Amino acid sequence: MNPCESQSVRIHDGAGEGPTVDSARATGRGPGPADYPVSECELLIRFQGDPDKTLQQTLASYRTAAPLTAAHVAGKLQLARGYDVPHMDRAVAILCWGRSGSLLISSYLDGHDEMLVMPALTSGLVHQFFARYPGLSVWEKLIAYPTNFELNFAGNFGEFNEFFGGRFPIEPAEYYAAVHALYQLYGRADPAWLERRRTFFQLLFVATAVATRRPAGHPRPIMVHSQHWFSGEAAVQLLEDFPSAWFIHTVRDPISSFDSWFDHQNAADRFTLANHQHRGRFYAMPALETVSVLTRQDRAQPGAEMRSVALRFEDLHVAPENLMQRVAAFLGVPFKTSLLESTFNGVAWVNVTHGGTWSGANPANATRRSGNLGIRGRFLVSALLYENFRAWHYPAPAWLRHGAPRAIAFGGVWLSLWVWPMRMERLGAAHVWRQQVIPAIKARRFAYAARSLRYFLACHFRLLILLGREGRRRLPGRPQQLTPI
Repeated sequence: MNPCESQSVRIHDGAGEGPTVDSARATGRGPGPADYPVSECELLIRFQGDPDKTLQQTLASYRTAAPLTAAHVAGKLQLARGYDVPHMDRAVAILCWGRSGSLLISSYLDGHDEMLVMPALTSGLVHQFFARYPGLSVWEKLIAYPTNFELNFAGNFGEFNEFFGGRFPIEPAEYYAAVHALYQLYGRADPAWLERRRTFFQLLFVATAVATRRPAGHPRPIMVHSQHWFSGEAAVQLLEDFPSAWFIHTVRDPISSFDSWFDHQNAADRFTLANHQHRGRFYAMPALETVSVLTRQDRAQPGAEMRSVALRFEDLHVAPENLMQRVAAFLGVPFKTSLLESTFNGVAWVNVTHGGTWSGANPANATRRSGNLGIRGRFLVSALLYENFRAWHYPAPAWLRHGAPRAIAFGGVWLSLWVWPMRMERLGAAHVWRQQVIPAIKARRFAYAARSLRYFLACHFRLLILLGREGRRRLPGRPQQLTPI
């Protein structure tokens, strides 16, 4: 008889009760079977002949790591026993509004013994991936997820586009060994339980923690999910799986947020060029994308309005201890000094920019910045997003509290944009000229140069339409749904 089968944990759903385990837990042995060699509990990988690129790269990575995987399984099994996977029902999603400290708050939560945080953005594709591969078993999904993440973000997000590499690497052999250990614990569980999206979510967080040799500080820790991509569908799915989940949106002074996000869009262009990629028409879009993203994502996600709160970027940098005490109380965990340390996988997150090098709080980041906006841009943002300024406690001209002055200020700037684009657009135009038009002219690709200019003009008119629509929606005044902690 297969020893994995004879000693396996059984998990089932009873009427009105959650998943339970067999007598192993009752005898104090923990939630899993005894430690068997991995060769006796080998995972069944069924996609050897599948042409899917993600699955083929997964198979190559899995085979390359195989000689080292078995040696890690025993140790991973001991760590995995500390987690009560079926009853891990606490989750919190972290969302960003532009560059507003979402990664920083995640890094602060990383070291707390009642939290599980996957490095940087690596947990962000859970729901998308689960829907993409419905035919895979949960174990195959766990094996394939890292490769899927890396392929999705190849050439984007710089240091945060890797799962098995980057600045917070997870060793492939240790990750695969963690999956094998979890298979030994739960491989013979009720198939209906194993097929759930919720179960994949739970196992992925524990597999990552076990892979990085993190002992369980709490058997049922809070899973901190990086939900950076604004999606009402993903929010509803998270609440379906974890009804008590919360959504924390990091927000920032709106003027600084517009200025910073525009820089981020241009940095993406520089990064792709450095990696020998070409963004084509996207060179013309930084101003349009900045306005589009920041006017769409400054609210709670559809379906999650009653469980969404805000957290101010400036508080993360100027008063982190006070803020993290409030966050701990909000999440129902004790405050610990680890909440003031910026880490992923226990490794310090060190920021290196043209402004210097630091880890954790940096009060200089909390000052207002507006170099990309100009005076018209500042008036436009202040009038259009006045309710955000008020709800999030950011300074704005007092006279904008009345609807008529707001409408006049916004309307005057909007009409002027038909004659002279705002500074963000002019900076974008210079970028298009340098990166597309001049090289195309030198290469005698005149039609391409003309298309680049034409697309920039199309983006300008799309921006004007977007601003007009947002003005009609916002200027009468609407309560801001996100309340700061």
